Amino acid sequence: MRDAPGTSGGGCAPPATEGGTLTRTAGSPWAAPLPLLFAVAAHAALIALTNVSAEYLPGARVPVVWMANGLQLGLLLVVPAGLRLRYGVGFLLGGMVVGALSGTSLLLGVGSPLVNAAEVALAVWLLGARRAWIDGHSEHPRDWLRFVAVVVAAPALGAMLGAPLVQASFAGTIAPDLLLDTARIWYVNDAVALWLVTPAVLRLRPGLRCGAQGNPVRPATMLPALALGTAVSTVVLVQPDPLLLGLLPAVLLILLIRHGVSGTVAGVTVVTLLALTLTRLGVGPFLATARDEPPAGGDLAAAQLSAQLFLTIAMLTVLLVAALQSDRTRLGGQRAAWEGVYRMMADDSPELIVVTGPAGEIVYVSPAARTGSAHGGPRGYWGTEEVHPDDRPAISEALAALRSGTGEARCTWRARTDDGGGVRWFETRARSTSAVADPRDGLTVLVSRDVTAFMRRQEALEQSNATLLGQATTDPLTGLANRRRLEHETRAAWARSAREGLLAVLMVDVDHFKAYNDTLGHQAGDECLVRVAGLIAGVARGHGGMVARFGGEEFVVLLGSSNGTAARAVGDTIRTEVCSATLPHPGSPLGTVTVSVGVAVGRPPDVATTQTLFAEADAALYRAKQRGRDRVEGPEPRRTRP
Repeated sequence: MRDAPGTSGGGCAPPATEGGTLTRTAGSPWAAPLPLLFAVAAHAALIALTNVSAEYLPGARVPVVWMANGLQLGLLLVVPAGLRLRYGVGFLLGGMVVGALSGTSLLLGVGSPLVNAAEVALAVWLLGARRAWIDGHSEHPRDWLRFVAVVVAAPALGAMLGAPLVQASFAGTIAPDLLLDTARIWYVNDAVALWLVTPAVLRLRPGLRCGAQGNPVRPATMLPALALGTAVSTVVLVQPDPLLLGLLPAVLLILLIRHGVSGTVAGVTVVTLLALTLTRLGVGPFLATARDEPPAGGDLAAAQLSAQLFLTIAMLTVLLVAALQSDRTRLGGQRAAWEGVYRMMADDSPELIVVTGPAGEIVYVSPAARTGSAHGGPRGYWGTEEVHPDDRPAISEALAALRSGTGEARCTWRARTDDGGGVRWFETRARSTSAVADPRDGLTVLVSRDVTAFMRRQEALEQSNATLLGQATTDPLTGLANRRRLEHETRAAWARSAREGLLAVLMVDVDHFKAYNDTLGHQAGDECLVRVAGLIAGVARGHGGMVARFGGEEFVVLLGSSNGTAARAVGDTIRTEVCSATLPHPGSPLGTVTVSVGVAVGRPPDVATTQTLFAEADAALYRAKQRGRDRVEGPEPRRTRP
């Protein structure tokens, strides 16, 4: 057989396909007349040989396997889809010619090839799309089970159509009592033929299809093992003891191990020919079930049926094992390929990867984790780094999560530097395979990153944000809270007062401050405000309050959980502290800096809003100014709810 264009004699590259059919048929060697004539001639020769060997009606000679259908199915699957009709018509006409030359009745000579064509066409329709399996590039168990289903279904169609045809041709009428027996003979012979011959056609074509392990099929390399298998099979099949038949599957398994599915198919072909031929000659262990001494036709038929059944079961078992082994080999190859990919990714990864065994022993360290380590162990591995004491509980928690079967844990931790003067930050993601495997065989993969630079940037950013927040909420002159911070604190204190008690607002204003600035200058005025702010803050904080610069020379003190008397006492303490400081004030009648204080106390719902409370404090401050300054006014009594 000639090689496909673009392939060498031992190559295994398949022709270009699209959608399960060949995109080119004109350049295919199958399109030439000679391969077609050769295929039709081989098919016709098998029909003639079978016609000479067997008849279908019970009581006639012993039937044999109808190998022509197995050959026809195999060839129709092999040829390009565009040529299948041409080859199918050739096989049909060849069968009719053989029928005419052998003197078969017109009904059987025309009807039998048509029935066989319908049977094979059904099988081709069910299998034709499985191009990878046909070409030997896939030995998946699913494809072989599909083939088994086709072998079961297609001959049933042939038996259903062919049994009445045979009855009418040989007996002139259809005998219901013999119809089922005739259908059984047709079905078994065709099914065994499809099962035994078609795989041989698909898997024993040198240079055109690949074997189970992806190597070109070279029958010559099988000859030593095949010769040994033939010798053992011959010894088993010429002796009468059926117990030794158990050696035949062993022979097929050896061929499977050495040469894959192709070797198995070759072995089955040889064993089939030997078994059917020797049984037909009245020799071998399959005659042990015969009721009478051979060559009685019925006994040989039973022996032949036993041989066919045994060979079918043996090949089914071995081929399924072969398919499973091929699939396992494919998966093993994929696993090895992915392992290589993952190893390369791990070796080239900048991340620090450590794999530990069930007992915590290190089984793999990535190159990145082996560099830059002063302690001799993997860098970024918490089992060898000097972990910061504050982070040991977090690591223990991560390890506990892994042991509990969660499968994955994350942890950010610090390691002390070699000089002990600083720390390095690591972020570790740990994953345990014991969640999907036996814990005794489980591995733990730890992928770490040195995030020291990131954490330092984060700390700097947080410090910067804190600084900006402080600048946004702090008065730059006095260091007290500014108006924005005061509004935030007021809202929080107002919400608490609804649950915990009254809120007191004290408004403090420096007396005659404009005259102070006009007399001593703004620089001295700023220094005066700083001194007064410090005095107010000292008193307010001593009573659990907060103080803010409200604007200019005016300050606000918030006191939570207070009452009117206590709040007024705090205001008087502030006035006394400022007066006692005796800060010189040339523009004041008293000669020193003094302050006036307005006090307001309330809570919701007695006071509608904080604006109302501030307005009351401001009004009290205004009264203090009007009544001579250096004094405290408020709070005004109000009717409050209990």
